[in-house]
Amino acid sequence: MLLTAGERISIALLCMAIIDRGEHAVSFTGSQAGILTDTSHGRAKIVEVRSERLRETLATGAIAVVAGFQGVSTASDITTLGRGGSDTTAVALAAALDAAVCEIYTDVAGVFTADPRVVPKARRLPRVSYEEMLDLSATGGRVLALRSVEFARNYHVPIHVRSSFTWDSGTWVGEEDPSMEQAVISGVTHDVTEAKVTIAHVPDRPGIAARLFRTLADESVNVDMIVQNVSSAGHTDISFTVPKDDLTRTLKVMDTIVDDLEATGVTHDADVGRVSIVGAGMKTNPGVAASMFEVLAGDNINIENPHLVRRAGRRRGARRPRAARRVRARTELNGMRVGVVGATGLVGAEMLRVLHERRFPVTQLRVYASPRSEGRRLRFGDDEVVCERLGEGCFDGLDLVIVDVDDPLAAEWAPQAVAAGAVVVDNSAAFRMDPDVPLVVAEVNPQDLRSLPRGIVSCPNCTTMVLVTALAPLHRAAEIERLVVSTYQSVSGAGQPGMHELAEQWTKGAGREETLGEVWSKPVAGNIIPLAGSLGERGYTSEEWKLVRESRKILHAPDLNVSPTCVRVPVYVGHAMSANVRFAHGMSRADAAAVLADAPGVQLIDGGDGAPTPLEGAGIDPVLVGRLRDDPFEERTLNLWVTGDNLRKGAALNAVQLAELLHAAGSPA
Repeated sequence: MLLTAGERISIALLCMAIIDRGEHAVSFTGSQAGILTDTSHGRAKIVEVRSERLRETLATGAIAVVAGFQGVSTASDITTLGRGGSDTTAVALAAALDAAVCEIYTDVAGVFTADPRVVPKARRLPRVSYEEMLDLSATGGRVLALRSVEFARNYHVPIHVRSSFTWDSGTWVGEEDPSMEQAVISGVTHDVTEAKVTIAHVPDRPGIAARLFRTLADESVNVDMIVQNVSSAGHTDISFTVPKDDLTRTLKVMDTIVDDLEATGVTHDADVGRVSIVGAGMKTNPGVAASMFEVLAGDNINIENPHLVRRAGRRRGARRPRAARRVRARTELNGMRVGVVGATGLVGAEMLRVLHERRFPVTQLRVYASPRSEGRRLRFGDDEVVCERLGEGCFDGLDLVIVDVDDPLAAEWAPQAVAAGAVVVDNSAAFRMDPDVPLVVAEVNPQDLRSLPRGIVSCPNCTTMVLVTALAPLHRAAEIERLVVSTYQSVSGAGQPGMHELAEQWTKGAGREETLGEVWSKPVAGNIIPLAGSLGERGYTSEEWKLVRESRKILHAPDLNVSPTCVRVPVYVGHAMSANVRFAHGMSRADAAAVLADAPGVQLIDGGDGAPTPLEGAGIDPVLVGRLRDDPFEERTLNLWVTGDNLRKGAALNAVQLAELLHAAGSPA
């Protein structure tokens, strides 16, 4: 009872806080939630979840708050689930309730390629399979408890790991996608929580190992790695690892059976650690183990027991973190050779910042710009890269090329990058409506990356990007029938010339005719221009038609009715939209707020009552949503306000997110 008191107090306090926010909440202890376990106190296993009470509560619209880490045994005693019990509780409840996903919020932003405290350049993985996550958890990864991942795999529950403190999109853990080639290396882990036990000189005959490990199992000792030496003169040594917390109990058990097994003695070593390389693609890519041992040898790190190897080496404790760093650096986790075309522009500069901030595994970076910028040095983290000009063979050897230039240049050079062997992420409009080129927003339709017939994936226009990120979860929930949208687009959407023109007009005096520039036919400072883009068919502008056609393609909704008006405003960075959205099915304001609160890439401001501005949305990853209201005159219709950084989320961030997804999937091969 005492061990479960903390969780019981927490659920009561959380319910009070939820009720204080105007929502109905009901708390449940593990036993009240129907979590039935075996009788192993302290590390009980869940045998059944009787979810009837939870289902009844949820049917009333209330929020159910369940205490993790605990249950009730078949003997009606309170039990605890041991290390990682709260994760296991969450996944078990998700399985019992047939939930679409189990979201687990932690103190980290997802699953990383290595412990970022040890390897500062470790990269967050957007998606991993159950099997890879099991290996990561079993070999020292601390994000998810091993038992919770086993539960998720057995009951096919997708897990979404996210941070409690940031709006990062986190990591999805789920079924392996057979259509995507597997990355060779998913991660490097290290573990300092195990001890090695060796029973010496036991007879090498059938039944000895069975008796040894049956005795340990009966005492609930979890054994990890087991290695038996080559027999000599009819005797052998058996070594195995156990959690350090179980070492004392293990040694007591060994003392009781050492004579029965005819062994000469038992030794142990608590000062060992393990560094492991995890990756589903290693079995089809020779040389990974060789690279691991070469780099450890090169850094004079010795493997104390060569026979204790399972994608891992065991070595003395003081050198374990250094070993992890060195292995991570050598394997580079399938690092990519990257090119950025248009690197000196506003979006190009943001692209370099985002690549560095998100620790994209760049093993080589080449940047390209106009001939007048050739030789110019650009900052990339603590380093500098020198601009090159586009020319024959300029993409040779690259794995990935990100393009952000005018449409004609993109149409000319993107296919050349593909011909050189690279995958292209294109920010221009050159390929957006090509049926053989997917148009992708990372949080909305990442599944469209599965097929790249032309080797190119397109990013939508920055206005579409911001709007669709917010609307897609609502569309999935209730299907949007009609969208009336007015956009308020900053001058940075026209690039550096637009920024310079606004700055010059503010300096000379806002709204004066003599301040006319070259970008717009009317002053933009102190003014708004209700015509963004060039006029086209039926009196709509190019920006407005982009919004219509791109939204339809991204949402896979070819008949979606979109009525847009695109306006240029005197704001430097940040696009905003006012949207009137009619749904095919019922969608109340409360329903929409709940959907948006959980939507990736979206931050709902003040429960939907806030009024976020472009200034607040500038420089951050999520799009901001506020002014969420029911339309008082139209059924199934809502009004909302959306704003986001057009340079970051509207362009650079999405391109890098797509690159991350391609890299995680093992593309290029």
